[in-house]
Amino acid sequence: MDTRQIWRVVSGFVACIAGLYFIIFFTEHVAQLPPVNWGQKVWTLLVLSIFVWIGIIFLGATIWKIILAGLGHYLSWQNCLMIYGFSQLGKYLPGNFGHIAGRVVLAKRVGVPVTATAQAMILEVAWSMGVAASIALCGFLLGRDMEDTKWLLLLIVAGAFLAPWTGVALSNRFFSGLVFRLTGVSRLSSPGLIRMCIGCMLYILTFLVVGLLLDFHASVFFGADVSHVFLATVFFAWSWIAGYITPGAPAGLGVREAVLVSTLTPLYGAGVAVGVTISLRLITTLGDGLAFLVALLIRSLYKGSVSIEQPERKL
Repeated sequence: MDTRQIWRVVSGFVACIAGLYFIIFFTEHVAQLPPVNWGQKVWTLLVLSIFVWIGIIFLGATIWKIILAGLGHYLSWQNCLMIYGFSQLGKYLPGNFGHIAGRVVLAKRVGVPVTATAQAMILEVAWSMGVAASIALCGFLLGRDMEDTKWLLLLIVAGAFLAPWTGVALSNRFFSGLVFRLTGVSRLSSPGLIRMCIGCMLYILTFLVVGLLLDFHASVFFGADVSHVFLATVFFAWSWIAGYITPGAPAGLGVREAVLVSTLTPLYGAGVAVGVTISLRLITTLGDGLAFLVALLIRSLYKGSVSIEQPERKL
């Protein structure tokens, strides 16, 4: 059994344990789940949350377009949104890899080489993980009431902005063989300053918006009388990292829920923590499905008129 097979077995085991933990936690605390008053306010927030999640998905598409532009491939907005929307459902396949494979295949059909898509995805991982880790560390430091926290937070945020360059430099220095196997090139290209800043800001915005959604769900859906937007953002970052690095959990299923109920319980109580964890999974799943339908709509509206590449429109 090679390293890759061992990692798959271990990650699958972790995903199963996390899922079992959430199920046990749910059964023990479901009686504490506050009743939801299905009035206009609740339905409005539910619908808005789904559309906000669709917006988050297409923010990811924007970041991907920015990265590809830095590599010399200028997708039209229509193609970019279609590819990103179509590939979202792939993350629900076993292995948590389908959305990556789907994007590679679809991008190749519109003229983006596999090597460029692979490079772009490595940079996406560096950006997203860097931002998520910075937010998670911010919460850890604030929680420990460390002195001079503001300067530490500033350094952490700066580290998140430098994550793409740092990741590229380390990959080129120590993992050139792996880079070549994944991308077909011996060295990754570093992102430009403007693209790096835009990408990092969009990722930070994404995590903050999800933190706001969690806090709104706690108060509007389940009647929580306290607000913890920052900590909700921090704990979502923790859960996102855990779900992302566990390939055996499709779309982080089980792993993300286990982390969220454990971390949100001290903030809102066990019942509300269970409720917002379920509501987040509900809106993200529905949002992913609707993003797929939006991609279908874009394809039908622009069929025959979607340009493959637009090198004259550089970001």
